[in-house]
Amino acid sequence: MITKEEMDKLADLARLAISPEEKQRLMADLASILDYVNQLPAGEIDNQTSRPRVFNCFREDEIKSISPTEREDLLKQFSRRSGNFLAVKKIFNDGGQN
Repeated sequence: MITKEEMDKLADLARLAISPEEKQRLMADLASILDYVNQLPAGEIDNQTSRPRVFNCFREDEIKSISPTEREDLLKQFSRRSGNFLAVKKIFNDGGQN
């Protein structure tokens, strides 16, 4: 069974404002879920024999060369650039220093 303190902590972590009635209902729901999980046999999954089959489903990286004219045409499409690079808006905070 989940305690009132544990439910309060979960609600706080999830930043939920719940009424006392909702809290009681959620405590019962969570207790039911945890009871079900505890019924699952321990060690049912043998990690030694069941390995996920992972493969690269993406294409391999390859370098494609473009002509200087194509590069210039591409760069002209952007409003800001720095030499042969595209200049983009900064998205990371540098600690308040400009």
